[in-house]
Amino acid sequence: EILSEIWGCSCEKQFSGYSIVAHSPPQKMAGIKKGRKSGGILVLCKAKMMNYIKVLKITKNFIWIEICKNIMKNLENNLLIACAYIHDITSSYFDINIFDDLAADITKFCDMNSPFLLVGDLNGRRST
Repeated sequence: EILSEIWGCSCEKQFSGYSIVAHSPPQKMAGIKKGRKSGGILVLCKAKMMNYIKVLKITKNFIWIEICKNIMKNLENNLLIACAYIHDITSSYFDINIFDDLAADITKFCDMNSPFLLVGDLNGRRST
């Protein structure tokens, strides 16, 4: 399970049958007194699967994990997952370098044979 934009979650909660793999806590901008923290990512997995998951990197916007190929059919390589929370471009929390950071991580962790997923809250919208 991957949860994005967890806001005020202190992650001291217990999730029955699950273990916390990684946590990137919500952030509050310096100097802002009102309002809640924004963003945050929480990665959970069934407790029995913990030995098959490796955390590669945790930042405020991404958690990179690797899932062992041995637990999935038809995979020749481990599965890489970038769990993301990307703030809306109109948000004061938006980071102009976020896509450069993502591209650098993809280059670092992936090669042409790496199955890869980008999941989470990407704040992608289509409207008029």
